[in-house]
Amino acid sequence: MSAMFFVVTLLLYLAGTTCSLTYLLRRSETLAKVALVVTGIGFLSHTGALLARMIEAGHVPLTNFHDAMSFFS
Repeated sequence: MSAMFFVVTLLLYLAGTTCSLTYLLRRSETLAKVALVVTGIGFLSHTGALLARMIEAGHVPLTNFHDAMSFFS
């Protein structure tokens, strides 16, 4: 389940980055708002992935390199 959250998170962050870069070229306030909302939803999805991983593992996901890098990202 946590892998699904990470894929969704990656896609949301990619969409947010794309909107942000497009905003730099076109200066559309709508794109800036969309980028902020999509990135915020990506943050919530990332938090959900960490919580799902914590529930699956039974401990805080900081015990190995993969979990620690995900937590600090």
